[in-house]
Amino acid sequence: WNSLSWRRDALVSLPVKGRTCRVVDDGGNDLPCQVVGKGRNRRILAAVSDIPSVGCKTIELLPSKSALGPSHFVMDKLKNMGGTVKRNEVELGRVFAQPGGTVKPNEVRLDCGSSEHGQVFDLTVPPIISGVTEYSPVTVRASRGGIVMENEHLRLRIDKRGEISQLLDKDAGRRLVKGGEAVNRLELYRDNPGAWDAWDIDQPYKTTPVRIGPARQVEVIADGPLEARVAVARKVGRSDLYQEIVLRAGSRRIDFETRVDWRETHRLLKAAFPVDLSSATLRGEIQFGYVERPTHRNTEFEKARYEWPAQKWADLSEAHYGVAVLNDCKYGYDILDGVLRLSLLRAPVAPDGQADKGEHAFTYALLVHNCGFAESGVVRAAYELNAPVTVETGRCAGGEYSLLQVSGGTVVVDTVKIAEDGDDLIVRLYESAGGAAKIRLRVAVPVKDASECDMLETPGRKLRVSKDNAVTLAFRAFEIKTIRFACEK
Repeated sequence: WNSLSWRRDALVSLPVKGRTCRVVDDGGNDLPCQVVGKGRNRRILAAVSDIPSVGCKTIELLPSKSALGPSHFVMDKLKNMGGTVKRNEVELGRVFAQPGGTVKPNEVRLDCGSSEHGQVFDLTVPPIISGVTEYSPVTVRASRGGIVMENEHLRLRIDKRGEISQLLDKDAGRRLVKGGEAVNRLELYRDNPGAWDAWDIDQPYKTTPVRIGPARQVEVIADGPLEARVAVARKVGRSDLYQEIVLRAGSRRIDFETRVDWRETHRLLKAAFPVDLSSATLRGEIQFGYVERPTHRNTEFEKARYEWPAQKWADLSEAHYGVAVLNDCKYGYDILDGVLRLSLLRAPVAPDGQADKGEHAFTYALLVHNCGFAESGVVRAAYELNAPVTVETGRCAGGEYSLLQVSGGTVVVDTVKIAEDGDDLIVRLYESAGGAAKIRLRVAVPVKDASECDMLETPGRKLRVSKDNAVTLAFRAFEIKTIRFACEK
């Protein structure tokens, strides 16, 4: 089920039934899959493409005659080459996007079982197909100085501290981390405000950093082809922090799935992103739009704004390039000298002496976009992080269903609900990028009439409804519109 107002691709997680299974779409076509986890935590990831907007798509989990490895389409490729090795006799090594040695790019090294006595096959791996998009598998490998994760867009190196010491945008040929710096650098500070302990962060906190030691664990826990994960475990003061760094095939987003057993007092934890970009302003999301803030502190007024709120994202962009930090529940940011920081946790003691102590689970992400902000998809990426595709049992008639469709890239449907004073359908939309837009909004139910209304749902200007139950709307920058559909019974 996709609750957002655009069609999207997604990895969905399903329970593994027995030793073997496969996932197919409504037409019976096999979907690219990957098994992750062990024991009771064993799951199967399936790449589902083109899930309808505010709608659903049917997929089916079926038993399979053979064991499902990390890349069953590679086994099919070997079989089609006329090889004599059976599926259950082939052990997949690792898929390399750009490996060294004798294995060529986009090829996989297969070490065969007893029937071939260890003979090695080199063969081309077909790209994973996702809707109209083709993309190569994600890979992960150990290398000198850390672990390298790579997909068709990004290559990153995770060092022994569990930080990203190198980040290359392969499409732009651009390195985003300066020498000696690291992205996703955790920073801990003493946090003792003079008053309002649970509400204020005093400016001098930057002068009292607290050292964080090296990671106790940095290891690969998922190695593709759809998703790669590196687990990082460390002590942060008296607290235990566990993080999984996630890179998916075809994605320009790096996720940091985090769990913390927080046991600190008067401490502030931040994640720092020192990226090699030059911009005088930073965009931060607010309700139904964004605001721009300076990245410098040249005036007393700017110096006083050393911590500021944003909702799902903050974006630092040049004219044709940028990065964004996304989050699912952390809304405090600061930026200075090219370092963007996200506030993760605090530890006040008044009025509650145990405030925020205990278990926390949250996700934040770094999105790299090889274009300007308006074309970047930052808004959509942040929504997708906050509203992941969900899986429910059942079957959709016809294989898929969409309650509504919007034909405008920067207009977002924020609310779909039943009217407070009747059975009419209420749809609230807004323009998200700061520019004029013209869209077509279509609903899947028969409509008698439609009108624009105010936030209290009072009907206003009538709208012309087409034969396929659609209306045409024109938006100004950041404009909010609420549409009321009177539907046929």
